[in-house]
Amino acid sequence: MIIMFKSFIFVSFITCLSRFLGFVRDAVVAYVFGVSIETDAFYIAFKLPNLLRRIFADGGVSQVLVPILYKYKSDKNKEEIKIFLSSILGLFFFILLFIVFLGIINSSIIISFFLPGYSCDIHKLYLAKILFSIMFPYIIFISISSLYGLVLNTWNKYTISSFIPILLNISMIFFSLFIIKYFNHPIIGLAWSVLFGGCLQFLYPLPFLKKLGLLVFPYFNFRNIKIYHIFYKIIPMMIVTFISQISVFINTILSSYFTTGSVSWIYYAERLVEFPSGVLGVSISSILLPSLSRSFFIKDYKKCSSLIDWGLRLCFLLALPATVALIILSGPIILILFQYGKFTAFDSLMTQHILLAYSFGLLGFITVKILSTSFYSFQNIVVPIKISFIILVLSQFMNFLFVYFFEYIGIALSTSFSGLINAFLLYYELRKKNIFTPNPGWFIFLFRIFFSVFVMASVLFICMYFMPSWEIGNFFYKIFRLFLLCFIGLITYLIMLFLLKLRISDFTRY
Repeated sequence: MIIMFKSFIFVSFITCLSRFLGFVRDAVVAYVFGVSIETDAFYIAFKLPNLLRRIFADGGVSQVLVPILYKYKSDKNKEEIKIFLSSILGLFFFILLFIVFLGIINSSIIISFFLPGYSCDIHKLYLAKILFSIMFPYIIFISISSLYGLVLNTWNKYTISSFIPILLNISMIFFSLFIIKYFNHPIIGLAWSVLFGGCLQFLYPLPFLKKLGLLVFPYFNFRNIKIYHIFYKIIPMMIVTFISQISVFINTILSSYFTTGSVSWIYYAERLVEFPSGVLGVSISSILLPSLSRSFFIKDYKKCSSLIDWGLRLCFLLALPATVALIILSGPIILILFQYGKFTAFDSLMTQHILLAYSFGLLGFITVKILSTSFYSFQNIVVPIKISFIILVLSQFMNFLFVYFFEYIGIALSTSFSGLINAFLLYYELRKKNIFTPNPGWFIFLFRIFFSVFVMASVLFICMYFMPSWEIGNFFYKIFRLFLLCFIGLITYLIMLFLLKLRISDFTRY
């Protein structure tokens, strides 16, 4: 557990750096472009290849390939690993290339389908089509680099693979500040920055793989029957991810009907809630998956249960204070990060409303990553598929209800409630199937967490009351005050944990 906790710290630090640069990227884009037809079209066009990336790279692939890679690693047969990786890369490259080809030649149909609300605005529709055509090939680069990242994670090179997303942020920041001015339409330059960032993400892991002796390039062997068998295992997990993404597709369609700017407001709110979700959920699950797969492989089911318990406790320990802090500091965070240039105070207020709706589901978003990883490591795909269908139906019912009353804020509310219900159902099935048995002490553990969070929230509210208006001062003065509040909240939380005899070091022994 000590090694796992150290890995979690390293991965969280790199992921945190990546998310911070992501905020810088979004702040730069907000400053340069504001909230407009162009940014709405860009974020919609950018969302579509990212949704497919989650299906082909994140969804199912890692859960199937990590146990197989670990088995090859245990056998210490590097040549077989290289043949296997080369064939897998070849298969996915062939499929992704075909999808990109179909996507580009049918870009008008795709954009019209996903953005029916743009049908009356020819300029917005045409712009979204151009941006989509430029950025769609990004899925090839990011999918292949994600596969390379799986290999690095299997060989315990977590920090290297965690650095990959940073490159896209650097590319978009650089283009926004120095390159877009050379384009007749600056937003087109921003689209090219995505493709350039994808190329960097593809190239970055290659030297590290070469050092490990695992550098391979795509080669599709039509006669390799094993690859087809593996692909058949991946397909059901892709279906699970696809089902979960259907709600995102529907939300995208709905957002096109709202007022201009709503797409951008939703995007910025999503980005803010993805910061703790990515740092905590992705980091914990990426550390857990290889360890759970290893324990399942040697049939140490008791250790599997302890690993899940460790992941869930770490999740509650970190996610609950992050959720409360995000809710309390939502206004200052948005004002400091985005309210410059063409991004107005009204845009900040609308983004804050959506962020508050998303924040209530943060614990569910993070917990789902951990619980679903548990099922995947045990190669149980039936339960996640069943639950995904249930959540899909429930989320659309909630969409209809909440959007009717709250418009675009309803999308965030339905997403939050869906995340919480999803987490509960996954937990229920883990207990029902005796995959997970909680270790003793959960009641007192949760009491300590909730009480510490309550005290932390009280201190933050008191500090906020005596703080001058956030409109006062330059950027550095505002960011200093925000960091000071975060530091006060963190220290308060840690002191309360200490007084209640709960130590961070305890999580190296679970």
